[in-house]
Amino acid sequence: MSRVREAEGIARRSEQEGQAGGAAVRRTAASVEKMRRVIQATAAAIRKLEARSEEVGKIVRFIDDVSTQTSLLALNAAIIARRRVRAAEASP
Repeated sequence: MSRVREAEGIARRSEQEGQAGGAAVRRTAASVEKMRRVIQATAAAIRKLEARSEEVGKIVRFIDDVSTQTSLLALNAAIIARRRVRAAEASP
């Protein structure tokens, strides 16, 4: 009889461990699904940031172009002003 009881005990423990293992698998699956959703949301956010970064790059290039043109205009104005000063100094 003791072997029967021992077998019953082993069967009960196996069932409990199987249930615990099943619960662990379900928790793991739920965690994996949650991670998948977080990763998808993160990927979407990265795509939006990439698009914004490209827009910012275009704006920065435009500002750089305007700055370069402004510097050239200022240099040209300085040259013209200096010529006028020299012309004024040369006239009697």
